[in-house]
Amino acid sequence: MLDTIILEISIFALLNIISKYGLQLSFFKRGPGLMMEELGINPEEIEENQPLISNKVSGKLFRFLLVNAILFGSVYWYKNKVHYDEIAFHEIENEKIFAIYLTKLERYERSQQTHMVSNRNNSSFDSTNLLIPGKDILNGGVPKGGIAALTYPLMIPHGKVNYLRDDDEIAGLNIDGDAQAFPLRILNYHEVINTKVGNQSVAITYCPLCKSLMAYNRIKNGKEITFRISGLLYNSNVLFYSQEGQGDPLYSQIMNKQISGEQSGSKMKILPVELTTWKSWKKRHPNTRVMSAATGHLKKYHVDPYSQYFQNDRLMFPVNKLDDRLPHKSLVLGVWSGDIYRAFPLKEFEKEGKSKEIKITINNRDVTIAYDHEAKSLRVNKADKNVNWMYSFWFAWYSFHPETELYSAPIYSVPK
Repeated sequence: MLDTIILEISIFALLNIISKYGLQLSFFKRGPGLMMEELGINPEEIEENQPLISNKVSGKLFRFLLVNAILFGSVYWYKNKVHYDEIAFHEIENEKIFAIYLTKLERYERSQQTHMVSNRNNSSFDSTNLLIPGKDILNGGVPKGGIAALTYPLMIPHGKVNYLRDDDEIAGLNIDGDAQAFPLRILNYHEVINTKVGNQSVAITYCPLCKSLMAYNRIKNGKEITFRISGLLYNSNVLFYSQEGQGDPLYSQIMNKQISGEQSGSKMKILPVELTTWKSWKKRHPNTRVMSAATGHLKKYHVDPYSQYFQNDRLMFPVNKLDDRLPHKSLVLGVWSGDIYRAFPLKEFEKEGKSKEIKITINNRDVTIAYDHEAKSLRVNKADKNVNWMYSFWFAWYSFHPETELYSAPIYSVPK
């Protein structure tokens, strides 16, 4: 609260100085400059091309900067971690609103050990009833909540969107006729979006390290929960946590399970999601809404922080199991029903050079998969009940589902 008041007063004072003395970029006698008469300066006493920054203005600016340096220094020392770096321009219905957001990062202590989850080393998460070995849970390099999940972001009509290119990838959901698009260029920086699509509370989850995309219903035991980013990884895949009042249990994205806490082992309901291009999505969903880039965070959404990572096949974090039938970072559509898993590599469909549909049966349930050659994307067009799917790099899909079948037209190959 104190830092907010100080920032507002400082901006107000600076604007008043600028307004009163008409500060401009040029301060020379023969060009537009300070209002000399108002400042009591005789132009005849000024030498040719002498800078015309008056002592009066210089003194005021010096005092202003000195006082604010002391105030801000005191606040920073007191708060320890305050970031004034989230300035966003909101563009809503052609109105530009300048907003300043102050984000207070929680104080935290980093463990000296790599493996972060244990009752001894990490009391900030509920690590009881842990389903996976604690030694396999790694610190991803950011603290708890260091990656800011979004909650109920602004959604705008697609005709108002001017920051997306046709080939930009989006996560698309269409529930009860409500089509919404969530650009990966924003998900790269936030990884979880807690929102509503149709009448359902949903979480759109994305792990850039695995390019894994899944969507869940956020209603659990009759209550809506909100997912956050733990800063921890298992098999190079993001672990979430939820704030449920009795500790913060952990969830594995690809396992689709709560992996710690009182309800460890419980699953979330998976919702249908599509990974495709903005052009393909808006063509098939002309009434779609899109997440605005005005998220309240100063992020360079036009910059892909993972571009170098995607250009090679090396992993940043170890995984338990790897398979060399495909390059590690080959994108697959993973489909499963019950305990039968099957991976559909995008490159397998690209070989034919044309859009197509295939109908397959998995665990005695029918699934129709469509390939869009222009968008270079796969989607499930139709599926029987109890069929789920997600998108992922091959290495991540295999590390969680080593029993998977691998689609290779026209037959399936099964690992030996």
